[in-house]
Amino acid sequence: MISDLKLRSAAVIAFGLLVCVVIPVNAALWPAVQGVQATLPDAKSIATEAIAGTDTTVCDAVIVPADRSSEKHVLASVDGSGRRFCNGLLRITVTGRPTVLQTIDTWQVERVADVVSDLDQDGTNELVIPTAISDYEGANCIAVVPMVYTCASGKCAVAPTRFRDFYVRKASEAARRLAGGTPESTVCTTMERDKLLRLAGSNPRAGFDAASQWMNHPSPSLRRKAVRVFADIADDASRSHLRTLTTDRDPIVSASAEHALKRR
Repeated sequence: MISDLKLRSAAVIAFGLLVCVVIPVNAALWPAVQGVQATLPDAKSIATEAIAGTDTTVCDAVIVPADRSSEKHVLASVDGSGRRFCNGLLRITVTGRPTVLQTIDTWQVERVADVVSDLDQDGTNELVIPTAISDYEGANCIAVVPMVYTCASGKCAVAPTRFRDFYVRKASEAARRLAGGTPESTVCTTMERDKLLRLAGSNPRAGFDAASQWMNHPSPSLRRKAVRVFADIADDASRSHLRTLTTDRDPIVSASAEHALKRR
């Protein structure tokens, strides 16, 4: 799991850019923290021991107390890029030798406590994880959405239908941001809104029409974003467009389209 994170981070660095672009996130996007212990030296020590022997570093770590869905464990944000992207979230055992239970892709989680919340007030923590849904391209925008994970039997997974109202609310907020955005940021905000609508189940094909235009745009960045949208929708029409994009003149676009087709 750590090696996968390293590969994804290496792909980011391969873009050849020498600066880390910090994506501003509206503080209201993330719910308040409930039931998470403050960051402790022993939490970071446990996380550091769990990733020993890798080039991955710990950005932050907290001990999450046991609840009805999981035992007490460490939740750690880690970086494998060397540029503090903090693009991996690890769930690590507390007792015995520290072991990584699960790795979840994320984007710039500097404070782990910010992603833990009991959204539905049922006594069980959820993870609300900022997730990149477009590729890092330096100065170009990147689309990031909050995805709600629920944990059971030692594993966390996205739970879209259970938190439909949350996703609908976030989609509405994204729609309002579209009115005042720049042309570049509007593309990413459109991706965010459409992904949130798909997560909510409001429109499983949200974003298809926009991506159908982007796939023919002169900008390779827009064509790469089209690949991400088609890969996520994954219906017959989207797969047909992905097959077309496998012959794109941009090698990243074509390789991404081929990879997306192989995943399904």
